[in-house]
Amino acid sequence: MRPHLFLFSFGIAGFAGLLSATGCSGKSTGVGEPTACGGGLTCTTDDPTRPSNGTDPPSGSSSGIGKPIDAGGPIDAAVGGPCRRDVECEPYICNLETDRCSVPGGIGAPCRRDSECTTNLCNLESDVCAVVGANGAPCRRDSECVSNLCNLESDKCSAPGAQGSPCRRDSECAGGLCNLQTDTCLRKQASGPPCRRDSECTSGLCNTALDTCK
Repeated sequence: MRPHLFLFSFGIAGFAGLLSATGCSGKSTGVGEPTACGGGLTCTTDDPTRPSNGTDPPSGSSSGIGKPIDAGGPIDAAVGGPCRRDVECEPYICNLETDRCSVPGGIGAPCRRDSECTTNLCNLESDVCAVVGANGAPCRRDSECVSNLCNLESDKCSAPGAQGSPCRRDSECAGGLCNLQTDTCLRKQASGPPCRRDSECTSGLCNTALDTCK
């Protein structure tokens, strides 16, 4: 046989043997790109997480190199771990007073929101979990008071005040009118006294340039 025909024949046979040895039964050697197989065979890698159709591994599984692929969901933090949002602590909450993952606290526990307390009430004046307060208790919101009225001038739970009592809102006055120029509960005023709103004057007109009733 001529030398070049012998080499050609050997090359074909050797190449066929190489394909058989390296997994043209359906697998690659695991080095480089998967071997291209004929005869309708499908090449795969030795990585069981890689599908035989050559697509990327499913989210959350290992890519075979480095760290596992993140599935994209929130990573639960342990109680006491740092946080800024509830989603960073699921199934717990993030206490915005301490910036730590926690369970809702009992009376006296630090808080910034009602959801951080077992009583479902955070006193925003003292920033601690509490129950609704009696008259005279510190407050920032009506919901923090048994009377359902927090006097925003004194920051105390109270009943509606009499004439001359400090106020910021009409609802804080028994007479239903808080003079916002003096921040006191007053009756409607005749011409001359200070005012901020028409409703504070018997004439129904407050001169806003002079802040006096006309």
